[in-house]
Amino acid sequence: ARWTLEPCSRFCSLVRPVSMVQELHALPVQCLIGALDDATSGTEGRGGISPLLRRRQVGRKNLHVDVSRCDDVVLSVSRRREFNDAYEIGESLGQGTTGVVYRARRKKDNLGVAVKTMRTNDPELVDIAAKEHELLAGIRHPNIIRALDFHITPSGVAMVLELFEGRALQQVVRDSPNHCLDEAIAKRLFSQLGQAVRHLHALAIVHRDVKAQNILVSSDLSDLRLLDFNTAKCISDGEALTMTGTFLYLPPEVLRSQMSPSKRSDIWSAGLCLHLMIVGHLPFSGHEFQERYAFAAHVEEQTRASLQRPWSASQACVEVLRKTLSLDRNVYLSAEELMALEWLRL
Repeated sequence: ARWTLEPCSRFCSLVRPVSMVQELHALPVQCLIGALDDATSGTEGRGGISPLLRRRQVGRKNLHVDVSRCDDVVLSVSRRREFNDAYEIGESLGQGTTGVVYRARRKKDNLGVAVKTMRTNDPELVDIAAKEHELLAGIRHPNIIRALDFHITPSGVAMVLELFEGRALQQVVRDSPNHCLDEAIAKRLFSQLGQAVRHLHALAIVHRDVKAQNILVSSDLSDLRLLDFNTAKCISDGEALTMTGTFLYLPPEVLRSQMSPSKRSDIWSAGLCLHLMIVGHLPFSGHEFQERYAFAAHVEEQTRASLQRPWSASQACVEVLRKTLSLDRNVYLSAEELMALEWLRL
């Protein structure tokens, strides 16, 4: 039904049992919108409830409202209140591939947390976020970001994560005095990254987007966290994985669609992160390539040339680079074998 109603005094007691929805239908719509604005923490004027309560103003007084989804409105207000009762949101920490991350405080124990938000009403995207949280919540490792909580809100989803104070590896390298890291520091960080990948692979999980932007490093360069699991996949069911992740970090055979992303893809990507730490950049650039087959040939050519040049790093370090960035797709270095290499055992 679509009604035209006159505004009146504000309705101040919106949250009621869903069984009383019919009573809500009879409320003047301006009162309902006012109460919703209060309950949704200042969404007035920003369209925060528009996906659930469709409204348009006619002149200055009359509003036409679709009340057929009033049950959803009540549920959404409840969800928003539940999240706001549990967490206090602070400043933005940055923007990831799928949303914005905020510093927050968990009210029940004053624990500092990070809240990764995604504004969407697409059920498929909400499902992807829920699966990311479910997968991450089952992982416990000191170098993998921990998932603490998950909420569906009227504007999308909010994933509550461990708060790790640090900067992206890419930024750490860029800000270093020589725009690269000392070998001892690179070894410590790469060892932790290798342990994180080994743990994932032992659980039959492929991250599929290991890259310098998805690795947070502590300010003293002694600790890191691997994050952003929205493309991660459990491969225990034997399902072939589609090409996803960041093209710049994919091995050539995946770029050519000759192989699906696999555990080997994570090892290759980790090797590129080590190259970045030691040299200050990847073995190749990708901004001038639009076609992935041509880019795959460029990756092979430039990686081969980089691994053949003289290195100031130790031979043991170079061995790790050559094995992780092997261009022979039939040579597979497992994460377990990677961590057994001499450089990582010293």
